Amino acid sequence: MANYIAPIIIGLLICSPVTFAEQNISSPKFSPEAGISNIEHKHADLEEINATGIVSLTSCTIKKDLIVNGSASLESSKVYGNTVINGSLNAKGSRFQNIDMTGSKLTIENSDASDIVVHKTEDDSAYTIVHIKGTTHIRGNITFKGKGEAIVDKTSSHEGNIIGALKITKQ
Repeated sequence: MANYIAPIIIGLLICSPVTFAEQNISSPKFSPEAGISNIEHKHADLEEINATGIVSLTSCTIKKDLIVNGSASLESSKVYGNTVINGSLNAKGSRFQNIDMTGSKLTIENSDASDIVVHKTEDDSAYTIVHIKGTTHIRGNITFKGKGEAIVDKTSSHEGNIIGALKITKQ
């Protein structure tokens, strides 16, 4: 059994509904070396996010990559680079390019993404659930490299295949 260290939230960052571009300052970069954070952005244009902890984005645009070691929650947001999640992802009304995930749960509702790749965790018995809800459209494949299942609502669509996992279509 692997050791688990519970995260401790050290800080909180909240941005006002003004974009960094309008303020003529560059968006901050968050790195795992800086510690565990609770990051919340609302109505912000960001270059990229690389964070350890909890990330909550509402009506945000990320021009490059979103990398989270922890939990990410996005609503009405766009990520133009890659999304890499080592933890969980919950997204509503958001747009993604590729999503790479290592974790137990990915829920994406009324959203759009290219390919989704679910990587195997260190614990070989771990199981990942990918839930595609509402009017979500996946333009590519959903690929599992570990154990898991894809639950796809009847109202959702995907152009590619589900590879390496059981597909459950929900009415």
